[in-house]
Amino acid sequence: MERCSPQQRFVVIRSFAAGDEIECKKIADQSIMSTVHRTFFSALLRETTFQLMIFCSAILFIIVGVPFHYCVMSVPLTVSIVYASVWSVAMLRSLEAQHEMSLVKRLYQQSDKTNLLVAVYYGPLIDFDFQNSTISFVEPSDISENQLSSMNMKIVGYIGLMRSRDKTCCSWLKRLAVNKEFHRKGVATHLLRKASQFCYERGYSAIESSVTECQPEGREFFLNRGFELEQLYHKTILGSTAIYKKYLFRKDLLHSKSALNA
Repeated sequence: MERCSPQQRFVVIRSFAAGDEIECKKIADQSIMSTVHRTFFSALLRETTFQLMIFCSAILFIIVGVPFHYCVMSVPLTVSIVYASVWSVAMLRSLEAQHEMSLVKRLYQQSDKTNLLVAVYYGPLIDFDFQNSTISFVEPSDISENQLSSMNMKIVGYIGLMRSRDKTCCSWLKRLAVNKEFHRKGVATHLLRKASQFCYERGYSAIESSVTECQPEGREFFLNRGFELEQLYHKTILGSTAIYKKYLFRKDLLHSKSALNA
């Protein structure tokens, strides 16, 4: 079997192990907080945002007594409220995801039906040409401990699989995130492939996951990898102040080895 040299760049996908949580928490925070600006601009164009501007203007004029022509201050005030709300919701989601990384053994690895897989990158200690380089994906058996001592190693992505709450025959893809430096390097694709193999081996008939309307790359990713749109629904945040779309995707697992590698 061909061995990997210290000058190569490759990724190994394995199960989460003790000591992985710190880097996984960083990736979780980076992934979730990167959606703040996109979600903010999407929220600015909603009807509820304009209603909030009018409401703030009424409060300033009627209750506070601000002259009517100064009520234009409601615009930056509303913008600030919307941004603070979006950022706060994203931060809460980030803290929730990071907390999960501290409880992986209990949440993902107490049953052989669930797991959290991580993508571990190995490359040169000093790498000046990373952006133009290609990355190989290898099995753990293709590398030796002697090689790894002279290579840079870091976790660059993870994928978390749980049981579906509603469908016992389905696996729920709850978490999928990749370090932004490794976007478009094939890491997410190989994580999903390993996750599909994991689910296939445990008898699941399908994998389901959901993304929001502010994650167009996520929708494209699933659609390009054999998932089908199962359902479109709406979810509210901050009470009924903001409503956004969520897309439920499903991929049926054909129980043949060749189908999993397609």
